[in-house]
Amino acid sequence: MRWRFVAMLMFVLAGCGGGLIPVDTRPDFGDYFTLRLPRDLVQAKLAGRRFYGPDLELALLPDGYRGHSLSGLIDLRAAADDRVYGTIGSVSTELYFEQTDDGFLLEGLYAGKLGTLTITPEQINGSVGGCAYDLMRGGPGGSWYGGQRSCRGAISGAQLALPAGLGSRPAAERAVLLAVFLGS
Repeated sequence: MRWRFVAMLMFVLAGCGGGLIPVDTRPDFGDYFTLRLPRDLVQAKLAGRRFYGPDLELALLPDGYRGHSLSGLIDLRAAADDRVYGTIGSVSTELYFEQTDDGFLLEGLYAGKLGTLTITPEQINGSVGGCAYDLMRGGPGGSWYGGQRSCRGAISGAQLALPAGLGSRPAAERAVLLAVFLGS
């Protein structure tokens, strides 16, 4: 019986160690939102009208955004006044967004929590949902923002990479994607 356990362990370890490719060198890395934490790596893929990951599924529909995340069921709509509104779980969401000369601003209520999040090419700073971020871009041309994240009372180091095509998406869609990924 013991030899089976040892054989199985060796098989698993051999399979895990040989073919690992660092996440940021994969050819499809630019399609993902990636959050690297000290003991976890969270990714969600943006593919056409679908945004999905292990604990996230969101359909980008013509009349709104529907799905689920760790925060609960998602039912959001974009308004003509640079606003996204609806519910996350059973709690109200009303986010205002603005494309500025040097970045993107997201502020308001997400899943019942008030916050402001500023995204520029150099930094991501502020809060959305139950999480706060203080991240700086890691060097010229670097794809990672690095710094600290505080989420549900736990503070940790964090690195964040955003999809390459995010900036070409409509502003309301960017607001929803950023809030859902960073606020859950």
